[in-house]
Amino acid sequence: MPLFRLRGRAVVRISPQDQRIKEEIVHRLIEENLDRFFEDFLLVARKPRIGGKEFDTLAVDRTTSAPVIIEYKREKDRGVFEQVDLYYVKLKHNKPDVMILLQKSNAVEDLEQVDFENPQIVIVAKEFTPEQRELLTLKKDYLRLFRYQFYDDKIVSLEQVEPLTAPSEVASGARRIAHFPGGTYDLDHFGMNPSTRQLYEKLDKGILSLDSRVKPGKILKYFIGYAATGPYFCSVKPRVKSLRVEVKCHSKPGNYKRLHVYALPEYRTMTHGFDMSSEMQMGIALRIIKQALTESL
Repeated sequence: MPLFRLRGRAVVRISPQDQRIKEEIVHRLIEENLDRFFEDFLLVARKPRIGGKEFDTLAVDRTTSAPVIIEYKREKDRGVFEQVDLYYVKLKHNKPDVMILLQKSNAVEDLEQVDFENPQIVIVAKEFTPEQRELLTLKKDYLRLFRYQFYDDKIVSLEQVEPLTAPSEVASGARRIAHFPGGTYDLDHFGMNPSTRQLYEKLDKGILSLDSRVKPGKILKYFIGYAATGPYFCSVKPRVKSLRVEVKCHSKPGNYKRLHVYALPEYRTMTHGFDMSSEMQMGIALRIIKQALTESL
């Protein structure tokens, strides 16, 4: 989520901080300001033990009276989703432990109103993988993901992460298809040969893994567009034997031996392009695409 500071009639972007923040710092910051980050949550306990397992934060949602477990992760944690169902079960089936904590905190006036049938799990992390965002659609009834970002000038943001695809698409493995008055377009529309199709699928997976805010590629008539928080920062034009990739970069991408990067005409939305025909070019391609993504955020 890009942030800007007003300076007269101009705006100046506030730079995000890239250094690694300790998990305990994130934990303490959010927990001590819980009602500001989550206005419907009331703090119940720090590091509670429920059903023999220790959690980061126990809260209660004042609007639904449902108990909430909040877990904090510094970076991408591929194992955390394996534990989400355990968190849910522990919270739902260890009512006595939770009731004691609620009683001690005085967070709820009427303990009989606590909704143990619909407990909630919240994961706060610096980033999430595409696979986790896909799984979110299958657990959306009780799971929410939030991405934090620290900026210069002691600014921090916390934004909810949306699922990568719709539940039906997760179940079927289907890609997003664009519908237009002139027709319906999918990957077959571009006529890629099998090796090029495989190359595109790996590139697509790589682009989506760059940042949780990247939306699935939108298949249009002439290209596949990738966006995050604004307009497209990258487009892929599949051909039979190669992929033409175009990016929007404010600063010129570097020069690479394995990949020829060329400037596009000024009237074009994208600024630079290159052609891919081999997986050996993948690392360089994603480096250039990441530059365009970073500049678009």
